[in-house]
Amino acid sequence: MVETHSIEKRALELLKQHLASQGRTVRPSDNKTFDLIVDDRYGELKAKDKPYRAFDFFFMSENQYNAALAGPEFSLFLVCGVANEPEVQIFEIPSTRLRILRPKSEIHYYYDKGLVDQLLRDGNA
Repeated sequence: MVETHSIEKRALELLKQHLASQGRTVRPSDNKTFDLIVDDRYGELKAKDKPYRAFDFFFMSENQYNAALAGPEFSLFLVCGVANEPEVQIFEIPSTRLRILRPKSEIHYYYDKGLVDQLLRDGNA
């Protein structure tokens, strides 16, 4: 998890540099669903440490997916190759394009710290 967080943190820095070099404005988001606001439009970052040729998938939260379907409009920024900064690849996908295809969907079951505390307390661990 720490590695994923550091990849996203570095990808965010690289994305901000890239957008600023294009004269675009970037600021933190005022909405928990999205990472940033780019040129007065919401933006969501998806980061991968490997280059696009080794891309596997990205996931979206239910709120992000619902926004892709119904709004607000946003841009998804896919930053690949974060582990090799000189060859980083940055793609911008408008949310309207996300509506065209239906992604695969999985249900996940999360055991948060409170539940794990219960498991540890009530079990023979």
